[in-house]
Amino acid sequence: MVKLQANYLAQSYVGGEILKELTVGILGGMGSKATADLFSKIILNTQSQKDQDHLHIIIDCNPKVPDRVSSIEKGDNAPVKYLKEMAMNLINCKADVLVIACITAHHYITVLQRSVDIPIMNSISMVSQFIKINYPQIKKVGLLATDATLITKLYHKSLNKQGIHVISPEANDQKILMECLRAVKTEQTSISELREKVLRIVLNLQTQGVDAIVAGCTEVPLLLNMDDFSVPFIDTTDVVAKTVVRVATGMESLDIYVELVGDEYAGLLQ
Repeated sequence: MVKLQANYLAQSYVGGEILKELTVGILGGMGSKATADLFSKIILNTQSQKDQDHLHIIIDCNPKVPDRVSSIEKGDNAPVKYLKEMAMNLINCKADVLVIACITAHHYITVLQRSVDIPIMNSISMVSQFIKINYPQIKKVGLLATDATLITKLYHKSLNKQGIHVISPEANDQKILMECLRAVKTEQTSISELREKVLRIVLNLQTQGVDAIVAGCTEVPLLLNMDDFSVPFIDTTDVVAKTVVRVATGMESLDIYVELVGDEYAGLLQ
């Protein structure tokens, strides 16, 4: 594990308080529309009266990263090389903190954090914290996510710690969901058609008594929004955007969103 850069800590944090606005690096292109959605939501969630009030955002949008779902299903680490290269590109461009604009790719976040010396914010931790603060009454959520995210139980592990039960679509609905998540990356199927299919899946989840729907894939918010539901809709992309803005501007601590990967890292942000 490479320690966080001493100059990063000295220049950015003292006693947990930010000294300078952080430059945010986004590992994107997984997919490109979802990356654009995150960038757009960061802008929309920034209070500004002029250009200079916005954050310095650096995006490496690389759609050539091997498919995360198939890699996880096959048990290989093909995306890791690309993710490391993207992270280093962003670091060389002076990013202070990194964000991954793909939930399934968070399967590799620990090995990625071990390879770089700036923090990587964990989107799933952001969602868990958001629910804890804003919806403490939630005990059961319906999760719309990729097959690989379900296999690795990325959300299950985090939300179960808060006593939240995670319900995923039944097998046929999950198959349809995956088809929709792949199709939204293209221009071959109308958004309205895909949206109707996913809404039917959501209705089936709601019959199981879920207290909220979690968009556990960054493609889901391209199809749905909070106005579609009678229960809270947790838009992971929007939660990440809001959290990034708060952290980068010093309104919130960074440490609870960073993957801890060893004794060398623990306490560095205290």
